[in-house]
Amino acid sequence: MSRSLMCAAGMVAFLLSVGVAGQASAGKIPQSDVEYKAHMTEVETLLKQGGDLLGSNRANDAIIPLKKALAICDAYLGEGPYTVLTLEDLGISYATSGDFASAEASDKRALTIADRIYDDTNEHKIDAVANLGVLYNHLGRYKEAEHLLARALALSEKARGASNGRTVFLRQNLSELYKKTGRAADAKRLNAGSAQN
Repeated sequence: MSRSLMCAAGMVAFLLSVGVAGQASAGKIPQSDVEYKAHMTEVETLLKQGGDLLGSNRANDAIIPLKKALAICDAYLGEGPYTVLTLEDLGISYATSGDFASAEASDKRALTIADRIYDDTNEHKIDAVANLGVLYNHLGRYKEAEHLLARALALSEKARGASNGRTVFLRQNLSELYKKTGRAADAKRLNAGSAQN
């Protein structure tokens, strides 16, 4: 099962609990629970398609269903968990396809929404921070990348633990950034600190 589908399935209860009240507060036209569930199901299907294509190294093809999912989120579901998940996958798809401006726009919007709707221990918030940091690191925008990667690492260590694979990945990215910017001592200190945890 793809990451997108697992995460989407886990959001259903939350979204249904928000229901029409959440849409109204997001400026959406109230709709019945049946319509809302139908839109969620359609978004889940599109996220699965996009995730499968992305997982098959077909990032350009993944963009199409993910953009459809985002349009449904924007029109009917409001800026919530499905929007964040869709934007995360879109950002990865755009970056993999070489469209870094669109990747940045998707990642920034995902982070803005995630900061608003999630607490600091939420996986999607941590991923949104990390995705933008990794993108900036790849683009050589080291000052912005450092801030985001350090934030994502701190959040991940607190929520997931220092030895979690995703935390280790973030630590490696931040360490590599330090090395690229001539700060080998900072990289060594970061790696030494993780060995003590």
